[in-house]
Amino acid sequence: KGREGSVSRAMETLSFSKLSVRVNAQLQRGQTLHISGSSPTLGRFVVNEAPALVTTPEEYPVWRTLHPLVVPRGVALTYKYCIFEGGSFKRWEKLSAPGAPGAAPVSARTIFVDEPLKEVQDSLNRLGDVILPPSPSNLQQQLARAVEEEAVVDPSQLSKQVGIPDHLTLVCFHLPIELDKDASGKWTARWAESLISKTQDTISDQINTRWMGTVSYQGHDGGELPLADQEEIRELLRPMNCCPVFIGQHLRRQHYKGFCKQVIWPAFHNVDSLDSNSAVWRRPPVGAEETSAALAGPAQEPALPDIATVSSRTPSPRPRLDSEDLGESFYDSYLRVNEIFVENLVKVLKETQGEGLEEDQYAEGIVWVHDYHLMLLPKMLHDVEISMFKERRSRVVFFLHIPFPTSQIFRTLSCGEALLQGMVSADVVGFHAFDHARHFLNACKRILGLNYKSRKGGLMGVEYQGRVVMVVMSHVGIEPTTLDAALEDAKCIQTREELLRAHPDRILISGYDPCERLQGVALKLLAFEKLMDDYPIWSDKVVLVQRCIRNGSRPGDEEHTSHEIRELVDRINGKHRDVVDYAEVTTKMFVAERMGMYQASDIFLALAVREGLNLCPLEYIYARQDPLTAGVVVASEFSACTSMLSGILRVNPFHLEHTVQVLDKALAMTDREKFARRARDLPFIKSRPSALWTRQVLEDMAAVLREEQEKDEVTDMEPESMTSGVHNTGGAGSGYAPLNFANVISSYTATRSRVILLDYGGTLLKKEELGKYLKRDMTACKSRTPSQTIFSALDVLSRDSRNLIMIVSSLQREMLEKIFAAYPEIGLGASNGHSFSWPERLKVSSSDEFSEFKIAYGEQRQWEVFDYGVDWDAVQAVALPIMERYTWHTNGSNLSLRSAGIEWSYYSTDPEWGTFQAKKMAVELEIALSSYDVKVHHNRGMIEVVPRRLNKGLVASLALSKAKGMKLFDGDVSGRSPEFVLVVGDDASDEHMFRSLYNFMGTAEEPDAELDGQEPMSNVYTVSVGMRPSNATRYVNSVDDMEVLLEALAREAAAN
Repeated sequence: KGREGSVSRAMETLSFSKLSVRVNAQLQRGQTLHISGSSPTLGRFVVNEAPALVTTPEEYPVWRTLHPLVVPRGVALTYKYCIFEGGSFKRWEKLSAPGAPGAAPVSARTIFVDEPLKEVQDSLNRLGDVILPPSPSNLQQQLARAVEEEAVVDPSQLSKQVGIPDHLTLVCFHLPIELDKDASGKWTARWAESLISKTQDTISDQINTRWMGTVSYQGHDGGELPLADQEEIRELLRPMNCCPVFIGQHLRRQHYKGFCKQVIWPAFHNVDSLDSNSAVWRRPPVGAEETSAALAGPAQEPALPDIATVSSRTPSPRPRLDSEDLGESFYDSYLRVNEIFVENLVKVLKETQGEGLEEDQYAEGIVWVHDYHLMLLPKMLHDVEISMFKERRSRVVFFLHIPFPTSQIFRTLSCGEALLQGMVSADVVGFHAFDHARHFLNACKRILGLNYKSRKGGLMGVEYQGRVVMVVMSHVGIEPTTLDAALEDAKCIQTREELLRAHPDRILISGYDPCERLQGVALKLLAFEKLMDDYPIWSDKVVLVQRCIRNGSRPGDEEHTSHEIRELVDRINGKHRDVVDYAEVTTKMFVAERMGMYQASDIFLALAVREGLNLCPLEYIYARQDPLTAGVVVASEFSACTSMLSGILRVNPFHLEHTVQVLDKALAMTDREKFARRARDLPFIKSRPSALWTRQVLEDMAAVLREEQEKDEVTDMEPESMTSGVHNTGGAGSGYAPLNFANVISSYTATRSRVILLDYGGTLLKKEELGKYLKRDMTACKSRTPSQTIFSALDVLSRDSRNLIMIVSSLQREMLEKIFAAYPEIGLGASNGHSFSWPERLKVSSSDEFSEFKIAYGEQRQWEVFDYGVDWDAVQAVALPIMERYTWHTNGSNLSLRSAGIEWSYYSTDPEWGTFQAKKMAVELEIALSSYDVKVHHNRGMIEVVPRRLNKGLVASLALSKAKGMKLFDGDVSGRSPEFVLVVGDDASDEHMFRSLYNFMGTAEEPDAELDGQEPMSNVYTVSVGMRPSNATRYVNSVDDMEVLLEALAREAAAN
């Protein structure tokens, strides 16, 4: 009886509660979980409106609501979970009694919400009639649970659960191992700093993993390694699951320093062969017998002129162009090294399960090939396995860690087609940035004639030889565990203290780059020099600490770049008293040394012209955590990190003036802004360790396997139903009932801060019934006005300073302003949210908080216009030819340009022909405009092309935020939400206002202040005009009812 009483009271007052949901559900790759239920915020069992639940790699398989959902309090709430795949409805969860696919469920979960905050925790083991496998990100949790239960777990069995083969071989040119040979001749090995090294919580804990590649070693004379030493190294690395590949020194130099560094590296950084040949880093020509020696070390070069000036001298002659410059003499070595790797790889795969070439003894696992040194390997392995088994046995991932060039540059490589065929012979091709993937896809299309399509799960696929090669973009992050240890290392503290002692009371700008021309170190020095010249205030306060790596991988480039840098350093220090601290290192700085340099630096400067993977900016941000003051990263817009980090300052390194201005901004930046910028990026940086990145790519591999096993499902991409349900306009738990006028009036009187949002046509103004011809409906809103009773009531309500009244309409602002010209205290929203005008007393100035919007002026009002960022010139160039063609063939139609889009009206056409043409036009426009941020809206009698984000909910959100930031009555607290909200509308466009209100209620935070009167948002009414499918909680029957309600509210306002 008590519950029935509370339900009755709730149905009368309709207070709301916040609902938080957490559910344990294991889904397939590309699937998402939604919740649908009887309340408006749960979509009333219309799956296309069901809120999506969210998860993270760390939380998975737990899904949760992003923000609390607002639901009626004291009402029995029914709900059910549903799966989406590829953005479309797939199936309902399976309960005791399954419902028809896509229809309202026969049975659902039921809860009773009677407290302000309701938390729900559910668990799903079955969805539809399919038992879904766990995700790789949950494997570690399963292992931990198994250990707790003292169960014996086979990692290979876990890998099979997710659809991944149980053997993984990581192939890279440089094995992530450091070898040392002591004076006694004994070899020792340790893991090197690398993103594929075996570290804590790597994929090797869950899948049998091997590493294969060449080794670098110290303590040897540099000649050919004796066979005895090779065998000793093999035995030393066997317990580490590492398989070394030994290549002769001459062949290694021809492959690595020849083809990789002189041909592929410049080409993939968008330097073609002719430009590379004439670049300053090219050495004098050498004879064929001298090639090997020349590759072994840098040649001496003459002094360089100042790169900031243009020399008038006759340029020195360049070496003649020959086949070596085009890479042809090195390609044979590149080909041979890839063959050696394949030979060794086949042995590794055979040794994984046994000896011999029998089918059942060859490991069917994943081979993950890293970087440009081994681009031919996927195709070579494919050919070997086809020869051995008449089919592909290994699943291959190829990941490129440097940029991929434009197709035009790539075509300059004589072996480019072979390299491209090698890459597409993999099952998954990965890149760190979308730009690199885009260039790869264009090269596939232009060179190999391959088409690419979007795939399920947000992937791209290239169709090659009857297979779909997945193309993924995934950037690896830093290793928090490794960096935490480095920050505690004595070397880190020593490096930091040495720099601070060397430059006391100075602001340090640090840089750490390879000594290569494309790293932009010279541009960095020129910018720093200009900073010192143009901003003398910093000349005795700032020091640039620059460290460059000269490891001999590109000796000519390094020699020229070093000479150029040293000349600039000497010149700058000569003018400004040692403001540049420059040093070169022959090997990569230890992570502890880098972290020490980062901690001593206030700004990190990276101005690479072209680059691939570079984790230094991420390391810097991580190093500058509390208790240190946050630092600032200034990075080139050509860096891959600029697409990931939102808190950094971006510059074009060729625009010195702008770079200097940004450096000045960074130097003068407040601690508050620094902390805010760090806060944007730090969560992302911490959440992308190499272990998680590896698992993510392997999940993509699993998606490839599932597509192959479910080809019928892949072909049929259409859902069973686009709507998959209907709005619930009544029934238990829905809360949808006639509006009680007395309750609304009582709530209005008891509250002191109020927001009233009203639609216009169909809410304040009756719409004419649709007659024989659509043209009769054209007058529904445009030639008539509401009754004088409604105008008078709105006028009284708007003059109360405690009220914020907004009329939100689809009419353009000129007509809306004309209709309400005599009522300046009524706020207006025009064109479904394109522009709005505050009441006169709240009118903004150019310095107001909403000055981010464009200001426009009507005859009597000041309007603020949303900038949706749509390039209307480009949209019109695509849309107008289509719409003009339909206008020509559809008598009575007309085309007009609006401030918020393009309108094609067929009010005056034959209704059947106009509707038929409109449907065809809508489809054609949607396809043509799919790449633009616009949507095609088919209203009654018209087709509109409007911004995709355009809707009335934007004005509703602004009005609620405006009221929250104001003091509407004496004693009100700024930042407190209004106590009374009434939102009324009659059609689909008004549903956005209801949703915006619910979202505001779920996310609004109230200030800590003593309440005096009603609680914020304690009296909320969402009302539809006419009983119809809606997200509103109440309804009135007609505009006449609205007239009665507004008149009654006006009487109360006048009396108080």
